[in-house]
Amino acid sequence: MTLPLPARKAADGRSFESVMTFTGDGLILGHIVLAPLRQTRAGPPEIALDGTEERMLALLAAAYGKNVRPGILDTIRRAAR
Repeated sequence: MTLPLPARKAADGRSFESVMTFTGDGLILGHIVLAPLRQTRAGPPEIALDGTEERMLALLAAAYGKNVRPGILDTIRRAAR
């Protein structure tokens, strides 16, 4: 799953587009692992957001340039399955 973000301007004026993607490492934005995958005993790996909810909301708000609703974290958890 890929979630496009609006194009941004780099400090040197070049534009770039950031994309959030699920990989085997977890939820990735650029080269940053926003939320790693963790193995569960009873099932498939899951996205590790527990205890980092406020951090994730802040990172998403910064990436999108506006506040995001807390329910987006449930959407991310479902998308990771």
